[in-house]
Amino acid sequence: MKSYDFRILLKKRPARLAAAVVLALTAWGCAAGPSGPMDRPWPTYLHDEARTNTTDAVLTVPMKKAWDADVGDYRFFYPLPDQELSTPAFYGGVVYAAGTEGELKALDPATGRAHWSFDAGVPLEAPPAVTEERVCFGSSNGVVRCLERETGKELLSFQARSEVITAPVISDDRLYFASSDDKVHALDLETGGEVWTHSHGTYRTVTPRVASSPAFSDGSLFVLFSDGALTRVSAETGREEWSKTIAEGLMNAPPGRRTPVVLGGRVYVTGPEGSVLGLSADTGETLGVYNMIPARDFIVTPGRTFVLAGEERVVAVDRLSGAILWDRDLEYGPVSQVLATRNHLVMISNRTTRLFGLDFLSRTRGHIQILDLETGETAWDRKLSSSVSSGVSASDALLALVTDEGDVTVYGPK
Repeated sequence: MKSYDFRILLKKRPARLAAAVVLALTAWGCAAGPSGPMDRPWPTYLHDEARTNTTDAVLTVPMKKAWDADVGDYRFFYPLPDQELSTPAFYGGVVYAAGTEGELKALDPATGRAHWSFDAGVPLEAPPAVTEERVCFGSSNGVVRCLERETGKELLSFQARSEVITAPVISDDRLYFASSDDKVHALDLETGGEVWTHSHGTYRTVTPRVASSPAFSDGSLFVLFSDGALTRVSAETGREEWSKTIAEGLMNAPPGRRTPVVLGGRVYVTGPEGSVLGLSADTGETLGVYNMIPARDFIVTPGRTFVLAGEERVVAVDRLSGAILWDRDLEYGPVSQVLATRNHLVMISNRTTRLFGLDFLSRTRGHIQILDLETGETAWDRKLSSSVSSGVSASDALLALVTDEGDVTVYGPK
């Protein structure tokens, strides 16, 4: 397989290759409107267990805010940055959202009315994972719970030795999750008992909080640990199948996506200085390097389009030929997350403004921007009331996110 140095390709800035983009979108499917509410669920963090962050849902622009509901914890003084890290999920005609207030809520997507609410008693920063029967999530005190999806009744709980700030994986009769002490756990969904624990063995006095959710594919989990090692772990036994150092520790690494993506026999992960590495899922061998800009997040579509979004620019390339499809500046600050629907690229950015150049008089506000996936042109954008640290989710014509002020907000067709 070829490995391209995209810094060289970027200098050439070739003309937009419309035919290549059309090919990529055709492979994804022909655009069509949603046939009903929640026909295309978003059941977990970054859409699916492989963390692809893509959906064949179709957005209709312009959009408008349908409603918002409070899931955050009001704090008059707090020494750490105000952040809400839990991304909402869509499943079965319901929005599931949690926040630092400690409650997981099942909300009506049309009105925001709560069907039920579960109070965990501690901040919830881990995104939930939802199936037909269960809603499973972790918490800051290390307790992982599964609730009955229809009622919110607790079905099982498990106490880990460290906080859980990442999304679990639900597969067959097991629940898999990572804790902040560099361990991966497998639980029996029926009994709540632990099947196995994989310990990466990172012994440090101070371990960075790495929000890296496990990705799952073909019977294996792919986990990025705090020392910068990407490891493939057998979902059956918990044994290490291979491990590759991506970065020399993540303590001082620049902001960026930490959760790997598995697609088409490759695992993609953010590497040193914002490059994105494409590795063989079977062996961990590096097959490609995408480094035309330092990326904070990226998208690999089921077709051929590869999108990298960074501090100042967002670029789309044909991931087979390396040709630049489109390239544009970011107007609203560094990107925190991107997702792709069938026809659009959705970006969340945060821009900080400082009065008189003083940090203590600064304010950060988020911005949601929707681009045409084929051309990169703006289709719709909207300024948000606060910054956004969590991700955004999409189900058919709806978008949902949680602002750092603690408001779960749903947008729909205008």
